Amino acid sequence: MLEMNPQYPQPPMPPPAKKGTPVWVWILAGVLGLFLLAGIAVVATGVFLYKQAKDVADNPTVALAKLAAMSNPNVEVLGVDEANGKVTIKDKESGKTVTVSIDDLKQGKLEITSDEGTVQMGANVDGKAPDFVPIYPGAKQTNVMSSKMQDSEGGTLMLEVKEEFSKVKTWYEEQINSGGFETKSTTSVAGSEGPGAMMVAAKNDDKQTLHVMLNTEPEFTRVTITYGLKK
Repeated sequence: MLEMNPQYPQPPMPPPAKKGTPVWVWILAGVLGLFLLAGIAVVATGVFLYKQAKDVADNPTVALAKLAAMSNPNVEVLGVDEANGKVTIKDKESGKTVTVSIDDLKQGKLEITSDEGTVQMGANVDGKAPDFVPIYPGAKQTNVMSSKMQDSEGGTLMLEVKEEFSKVKTWYEEQINSGGFETKSTTSVAGSEGPGAMMVAAKNDDKQTLHVMLNTEPEFTRVTITYGLKK
């Protein structure tokens, strides 16, 4: 189904682009998996798009429309605007429609709109997180997803921090405490490259939520922040 649940406004990031494959192909695969291909693995979508990469590159708007119609009988393509790079799709079961703007796919970003709100994702999305979301000083943003619904907003930020894991973890613990959040849980994990952790916190009767995941990478600490704000 095409419904975007406002309680869970943070769909997962598209898989990282493999060498030789345009990043927008994988973004497209991820979006199709999230909104169009009910019951079909995103991996299968990615493989299909990889094989058809040339056709998609020639005209990604038409390719998206054709793939949507082929992959899910519950999807109806209402219109293809090649000039503006937009496809409007309807979920026959719910009657809801989604407009996918893929004009910026080659620049690594994508916008999806419906009557419930807007979702943006990609490496080059100009999305600003709310002030309560702690961003480590000097962190490099590598990917972002943001959604704005009628009664909520949320998103996911992926950051690279050139600091050791323990220092980054301590900083986030301090930011959560000083920001007035209640820590719901803290989990430590052992990754292949080193330690990792996940912190879950909330405040204002759970109207503001934070999920902070830390992973040790060979040359940096990866920070993935998922936030939610109920209006």
